[in-house]
Amino acid sequence: MKKLLLTLALVSVAAYAFAQFTTTDVFTFTPLTQVVSSNSSFTIQVGVTGSAVPSPLDGFDLWLVTSSANSGLFSITNVTYAAPFTFFTSPSTPDAISTPAASGFVRNSNDLGNASSNSANDPTAPYNNTPLASITISTGALSANTTYAFFSSTSTNAGSQFSDLIDQDAVTYETAATAFNITTVPEPSTWFAGIGALGVIGHTLLRGWRRTA
Repeated sequence: MKKLLLTLALVSVAAYAFAQFTTTDVFTFTPLTQVVSSNSSFTIQVGVTGSAVPSPLDGFDLWLVTSSANSGLFSITNVTYAAPFTFFTSPSTPDAISTPAASGFVRNSNDLGNASSNSANDPTAPYNNTPLASITISTGALSANTTYAFFSSTSTNAGSQFSDLIDQDAVTYETAATAFNITTVPEPSTWFAGIGALGVIGHTLLRGWRRTA
């Protein structure tokens, strides 16, 4: 009987611990996809959505992850936080997305999140809010007609640098990976070919119209 009670107690503790460190909440990125060119920059906004943790959000951790094949092509150049969050510090920039993470992935080196300086300013649950107003990312020499994917970090793709939410009870909840993409503009030759094709179609239509006129 004692062994049974001990076993049940251990199972209960394990279940409690698991519940304390998981959440259905996720980071969201806006826009989810956009078209960019080489040696330029683009901006995304980071939100949080889902069913709320037991007490209001008081902070978070966030790293951006991409394929190791993209190492050195992207760098975070500016970060701004959104009201009502007031954060102690901002991450250092520029921050190249090139730090080795899990096998096949690289991440930026500085945590984009932080703990709030005033819990009273944080929204109440469910939060569905925007903690990061903008992240500006510069691009290097990208391949044309290519899609590059970025993810919020997890313990799978970035080891101990996983993205999470921290409530006002100081409990940490790891979030699932969410993604956003960028697609590079076509090669100039592709644009010219398209323009040429439109010209041929227009010329053909014009000749047909003249014949029937």
